[in-house]
Amino acid sequence: MRTYATSWDEPPIRIFKDQEYLLPNEGLPKAIRDVLEKPRFLVLMASREATRSLWVEDELKIWCRELKRAHKLLIVLTRLKRRSVRD
Repeated sequence: MRTYATSWDEPPIRIFKDQEYLLPNEGLPKAIRDVLEKPRFLVLMASREATRSLWVEDELKIWCRELKRAHKLLIVLTRLKRRSVRD
């Protein structure tokens, strides 16, 4: 969990990135569920790869269906274009 500064009269923002803090093993589904119970918002970085990921699908099912927090889902559309280098 990383903490990011805000204005002096607000508590710092804590940001969790699953790719940095969760390790793939048999306990991963429970770990994901446990982590998703804590935050107020979920920010989905929506890429082509994310649309194909069963892990992302599972996280969204937990967040939206089980925890009933679809109204606190923030979707950021990402699109990376590869640029060709011309001489």
